[in-house]
Amino acid sequence: MASEFYTRFPDHPKAQEARQKELEMRKTAVQLGNVKQVARLNELQDAPAKDKQTEPEEPFLLRWRSIEREAMKSGPAGSPAFLDEVQKGVFTLRKEFPERLEAYQLMMQLLEIRAQEGEADKARALAQPLIESSIREEAKEGVRKLIRKFDFLGKPLQLKFTAIDGREVDLEKMRGKVVLIDFWASWCGPCMIEMPKVKAAYEKLQPQGFEIIGINLDEDKAPMQRVLTSAHMTWPQVLTAKNGKARWYRDSGS
Repeated sequence: MASEFYTRFPDHPKAQEARQKELEMRKTAVQLGNVKQVARLNELQDAPAKDKQTEPEEPFLLRWRSIEREAMKSGPAGSPAFLDEVQKGVFTLRKEFPERLEAYQLMMQLLEIRAQEGEADKARALAQPLIESSIREEAKEGVRKLIRKFDFLGKPLQLKFTAIDGREVDLEKMRGKVVLIDFWASWCGPCMIEMPKVKAAYEKLQPQGFEIIGINLDEDKAPMQRVLTSAHMTWPQVLTAKNGKARWYRDSGS
């Protein structure tokens, strides 16, 4: 709708605001894993550079367009083959224009997509050049956090605590079972919408070895307890503080 608005009314006072809104929404879509939006997102991000039409920017943009066109021959925008070709092209772009920050921004976008898709090797190939580059330190730390997620793949998770009802929970002792670790909060709309489905799955599959461990992110115990009581959630729960330090509660009345 935003795109249609500023296309139909390019001189409207809010046309620029609509362009910015489209950019924000497509960027969010890509971050959430909608790889089909990558090509359009890149077009929107390149638009200000095109409008300036400064001589130094033209070779870079022309080269990027050439890379995109070549990638499209491998498959539609957002497809695995397309992304593989784009990744090869971005590395080439970085070598040809080592001082252009835009090349690293493209690499960051690809890294986020690779991380969403769980493609560890391809994500790491993008991460190292970013960490060694001159991008902001905050951005580098974001890259490190994305990559650290892959370090946990295939490794046992250590989780041990006393639940709010006094039960001792040790994930190590639950080997052989399918365990869902559910991070939730009373203020989380999607969590509350999905909770009946989670509860139904637990009631159906728990006799077959399915278990749930609840990690609650509320700042206080009261709102969490209200949900537990009203939804009749019987699996073990632990409450964590907002600052990341665990606060363990025992509640004999639960």
